[in-house]
Amino acid sequence: MCTGRASGGVYTGTNPDCAKQCVAKGAKIVLIVPDKKRILIVANQAAAKGNIGDYVEVTGEVDPGTKPLRIDSLKMLERAAPCATRPQSSPK
Repeated sequence: MCTGRASGGVYTGTNPDCAKQCVAKGAKIVLIVPDKKRILIVANQAAAKGNIGDYVEVTGEVDPGTKPLRIDSLKMLERAAPCATRPQSSPK
């Protein structure tokens, strides 16, 4: 459910609380790459467990056959806030 927007062409992060709940229920941690319109399943889930829903910079390799991302390093860029608490932009 947390990545369902991508099927409609919207590749953005999700509410971090929702993402954490999905992972707690068994969903795989994924990396959403908006500019490439891709969702990559993280092969080594423990590498990303502390940054679910956050904006991160990742180095690693994507297996060309099965397509999972193996994270070598992960750098926090911005802690995600629940969607309900994000400031709304003013109408133009």
